[in-house]
Amino acid sequence: MSSNEHIDFVIAAICAANANPTFNGRSVRYSYVPLQKDELENNLKELQISYELHLNNQCEIRIDVAYDNGQLLFFYDDEDFFNRSINHLDHFSANRIIILFHEGKQVNKFAGELFTSAKAIFFNFYSYHQILQLLEKQEHFMSVHSKPDRQFVIFSSETGPFYIGYDLHEVKVKNLEDLSLVYNSLATQLQKIDFVQYFKSAVIQAVHEYPVKERFYYLIQSLRVILSVAERDHYVYIRNFNFEKIKSKFKEERNKYMESIEKNIESVNKQVTSFPLTFAASAFAGFQVKDKPAILLLIVGAYFVYTVVAYKVLSIASYNTEGIKADVDNESDKLKKGYEIVFNEFENDFTRINTKLNMINNLISILKIVLVSLLVAFMIFSVYEIFYINHTVVKPL
Repeated sequence: MSSNEHIDFVIAAICAANANPTFNGRSVRYSYVPLQKDELENNLKELQISYELHLNNQCEIRIDVAYDNGQLLFFYDDEDFFNRSINHLDHFSANRIIILFHEGKQVNKFAGELFTSAKAIFFNFYSYHQILQLLEKQEHFMSVHSKPDRQFVIFSSETGPFYIGYDLHEVKVKNLEDLSLVYNSLATQLQKIDFVQYFKSAVIQAVHEYPVKERFYYLIQSLRVILSVAERDHYVYIRNFNFEKIKSKFKEERNKYMESIEKNIESVNKQVTSFPLTFAASAFAGFQVKDKPAILLLIVGAYFVYTVVAYKVLSIASYNTEGIKADVDNESDKLKKGYEIVFNEFENDFTRINTKLNMINNLISILKIVLVSLLVAFMIFSVYEIFYINHTVVKPL
């Protein structure tokens, strides 16, 4: 049997009698079906769960510790879950979590399981703390965080300091929709430049009427609306006050990129023009002195030096192109994260620049291959002239 099958049997066995259990803060004491005693005991041993069998078909299971390599967690009712599960948030996704209820019922989450409304108690409690930790790391959002008092302060130029209290064991989150979606959205939005100040204003506007100690819960409850308001205000700010400035700055950057590309193209064009001329001149000179091996070797050496220099020039052009491409990609990422509206307007420009850079790089690669091929061809020609033509014996008539 697999670990999950052992667990399923234990849960089914201790819940089968459907008798009211007792809980002492460490262990849960359940009735079990007498016929299942041996099998129940074997499964508990397989899972290395601490237990005791008592008279009157009672089984006492210790649930205040983690089992199965720390990935199997038991809790007794909602209150116990909210009080103790905070110590196991780091490995939430990998844990199998089981909540036992006094009616003999249970609810459990498997490792890697996705959100469902019936198990919102597991997922939303985890997401609730993820959101709290995310905001805690945003130094531009929290001005002061007092963990002993379980509250933090955000500062707004309009309202001054604003206090938000929170409950580490907030039970009401089990009644909310999937918080992981809004957590992901918040994490994305907080990467945007100047977004935090609009988010703070939207938070204050949404929760200022509630008591301080309950404000974080209502922030969580209204987070979708708060994000929507903050995104709208951020959009208006960019559109009305900063849009033209950003556009103008990017146009300057775009022109610089294009000038750098044109310089690279000019450098590559020179190589394209010089390759056939140099090769033709070298081949012609080699043919003219084919009966003079020393001079022919000198021409081969000169062409070899030319090839090395030309290859280095192409490598520099390739390096410059890669540098431009890195700068363009970096600029593109910054605009996409911070000013999505501006990015959409200039997306075609980025596409054109990247296309042109890719074409140049492809051309440079081809030219390198041609350059080396011409050198090899000329060396084969020279060797043929020196070691074959000049050693041919002329037969008498």
